[in-house]
Amino acid sequence: MSILKQSQRVIGAMLVGGVMVEAKPGDSAPSSHLFFNYSEPALGDIQISEVRVPADGLAHSTYYETLGFLGNKGNGTGNGYGGIQESLDSRGNRVHIFSIWHKVDDPKDTANFPYVVHLGHGMQSEHFGGEGVGLKTWKLTSDKTDPLYWKTGVWYTHLVRCWPVGEETHYGFFVRDGMTGIWRHLSTVGVKEKNIRLQGGNDAFIEDWGSNGGTTRRMHLRSNWRRTTSGKWLGAGTAKFSVNSWDLKKGGRSFLHQDKWNAGVKRDATGAYYFMEIGGEARSQKPLAYPEKTSALFSVNVVDQSPRYEAGKLKGMQLQQDAGKLKVKWSVEEKGLPQFGYSLDLLGPNLNVLESISKLDPHVREHTFDLRKLDRGKDYQVRLSMRDVFDQKSEPKELTFRKQKSDE
Repeated sequence: MSILKQSQRVIGAMLVGGVMVEAKPGDSAPSSHLFFNYSEPALGDIQISEVRVPADGLAHSTYYETLGFLGNKGNGTGNGYGGIQESLDSRGNRVHIFSIWHKVDDPKDTANFPYVVHLGHGMQSEHFGGEGVGLKTWKLTSDKTDPLYWKTGVWYTHLVRCWPVGEETHYGFFVRDGMTGIWRHLSTVGVKEKNIRLQGGNDAFIEDWGSNGGTTRRMHLRSNWRRTTSGKWLGAGTAKFSVNSWDLKKGGRSFLHQDKWNAGVKRDATGAYYFMEIGGEARSQKPLAYPEKTSALFSVNVVDQSPRYEAGKLKGMQLQQDAGKLKVKWSVEEKGLPQFGYSLDLLGPNLNVLESISKLDPHVREHTFDLRKLDRGKDYQVRLSMRDVFDQKSEPKELTFRKQKSDE
């Protein structure tokens, strides 16, 4: 069980999206963690981790958590985590989830409670309680054609970025599908406290919340990065594994599977990666050993100076003129890093800047200019630039238009 953990439990059973699953005491696979630490204790604004669930590691009622972070306020507000789940929920078994904590469990307190800024690709939001309180954004689906129906054997990149917006802090959650290479912006959550930054390491965990510890669960992790507020990238070359040893004791939730856990480093054609496995066939191997050594430090060499993903690019731009207004719409390349911000310039006949706008809005893809004060029958130009989630600027796009003489 993590300090960054939410669940719903009832005595003698497990509540899973309206489905009641009988829970046998001590029958949960042992919850286990990989805590990625960074070489510097600096505050950050971006955290990244990649996750893969092998086909033989899939089990219902499992949280494969990849992003676990703390805010720097020390009051619980701004802590959060995200990952994927395999569920028995009647609304869908494959889940992408991202949650932000709050210090007060009162969603009706709209002056302070976290709120949704944006939900993309069918994501929804719900208040959560239990082991922590806050707002979660998620999508549950059983539709195998849905792009958010995550698949076994595929690496998924999870990225969270926080940034200041006036007196608030916003958190964006982005996911890359390793099979298609496509990035998706799944949600943005607003937290009503200013200047929150990511602090400490990253806690990834694997958990059985359905008490079916006889089934093996496995997850793979790699490419864990933190970007500091100064723009420096820190790659986590080490990860400390630990199993919830208190759950292994008599009366504990994992007592019947007390020796069924393991972790380490493996390598395949994609390179080196960390693994964790719990329940079923899992058994601790050196340097781990049950019951005397329930934690160990593992390492993977970090060669790159920063995470390697294709920079964001603008795909296209369209102009639509009507009733004295000019609507600008654009699209971005799906396989490049997602949009984080954009800049638009309205240029006069002599290419002088008449109006300029620059915003940090990852989900916005259109803007409207007022043309009513411009001269009719003259040529003007719109120039668009995009800033991706790593703050890399794309090549600008420019389009020329003529203000329609009949357009008032």
